[in-house]
Amino acid sequence: MLYSATGLYVLMDAADATLTATMKEDFLDLWNEDVFEFFLWPDERHPIYFEYEISPLGFELPILIPNLEGTFLGWRPWHYEGARKTRKATTATGGPSSRGRK
Repeated sequence: MLYSATGLYVLMDAADATLTATMKEDFLDLWNEDVFEFFLWPDERHPIYFEYEISPLGFELPILIPNLEGTFLGWRPWHYEGARKTRKATTATGGPSSRGRK
């Protein structure tokens, strides 16, 4: 993980015997399949953190998670568009990412 004045950069690398990603849209329940996740909790005085998920197919789920008195709620970031949207890329060794790929 790196950061600069213009962004936060995260590299995630893993191996899997078979890809189980089928969802082909952003903002779906990606955690039910193969996915990379990272979590940012910028201020521990407040029970709110940012969760980012990206599938091997390149679809993402960025959400804000507040823990309000034991109740967890997930909210899509407001104004998540244009220059504020994540720039992302995914690859698979040996060819394109696809469901069931070995």
